[in-house]
Amino acid sequence: MKRYMSFVLAAVLVLGLAAVTSAAGAGTLKGQSLSATIDVSATIGPYAKITAGRPVQFGELLGKVGLYTANDFDATAEQFYHAAEVFGLVVDENLFVSNNDGGWGSFYIESNCDVLIQVEFDDKDWLESPTLFGIAKAGEPDVVKAWAAANFDLVGYGKSFVHEYQKREQLYGINGAIWIRSISDQKADSYSGVLTITVTKN
Repeated sequence: MKRYMSFVLAAVLVLGLAAVTSAAGAGTLKGQSLSATIDVSATIGPYAKITAGRPVQFGELLGKVGLYTANDFDATAEQFYHAAEVFGLVVDENLFVSNNDGGWGSFYIESNCDVLIQVEFDDKDWLESPTLFGIAKAGEPDVVKAWAAANFDLVGYGKSFVHEYQKREQLYGINGAIWIRSISDQKADSYSGVLTITVTKN
């Protein structure tokens, strides 16, 4: 009887151990296979790239009173009418003095997250005449997403916008406009300024 009890006890212990090992992914391999799952994780940090494209070129300004534009972004040859609206000017045939078709500037953004794009213009060596720059997305040239200015207060106009994540590089164009209010607004000379595009995680 003792032997029988020992055998039963040993059998119970073996069956109990088999249950434990089987739960851990162990067992016989006769005609079978075993598998286990391993968790894998990775974290991608926010990353972006900005590439300067074309410079904004107004060409030679006559010095005559009126509005001068640098545009033609996205094959829209019309003059930069948005600028007249922002300056509060009435658009008529005499308002636009010259339109530098092909004078638009550009930059490219690529990111792996939504990013905030801010635009600023350093006008230290620039004209005294009010100047505007409007940023638009390729394919949407009539929707100004952000503004930059010199000698003009942009109250009510956004200086930044959100570039939403997408799976490719995005082209943004820059149209420009200068409003010469009087012939003596500034001396005849060459002028230059710098647009700075800043990208931060949104």
